[in-house]
Amino acid sequence: MNKIIVYQHKDFKGISKEFTSDVANLIDINLNDCISSLKVIGQPWVLYADTNFSGHQWIFEEGDYATVEANDTFSSLQLSNSITVEKGGSNTKTERKKVQVSLPTTVPPHTKITVNVLRKEVDVKVPVQLTVTQGGRSKTEYGEYRCQSGLALTTEYREEKL
Repeated sequence: MNKIIVYQHKDFKGISKEFTSDVANLIDINLNDCISSLKVIGQPWVLYADTNFSGHQWIFEEGDYATVEANDTFSSLQLSNSITVEKGGSNTKTERKKVQVSLPTTVPPHTKITVNVLRKEVDVKVPVQLTVTQGGRSKTEYGEYRCQSGLALTTEYREEKL
């Protein structure tokens, strides 16, 4: 089971609350900006500085955290089953490559044929910054998310009498 237990004071003291699902707004349950220690069981949890899973984020993997770096800062928390990419960019380019297409076997005399071929290939690279916090120590790692989608080829032709 995945859960997080948060505590009002360091060393697991004060008011505590256990969560097994995301909380978009800790203000609603009177826990905004008052988490000073926590325990994570199972999957990592992401704690956010702002409500609705926004702002600076800290990732806590399974373990006990008697003190946290961003004491009394958290406003929302989320079970992390995946990494969210907040910022990135894309780059498009056009290439000319030879493509063979099949046309009708017979073309009537005095006919103009117009052929349009569209080749689409997607290759996305997005820079990623991930801060991992474990036991009061934080480490920021940088990387790149890469996604390559298949190739799509669309061919259409039109005949016109001259």
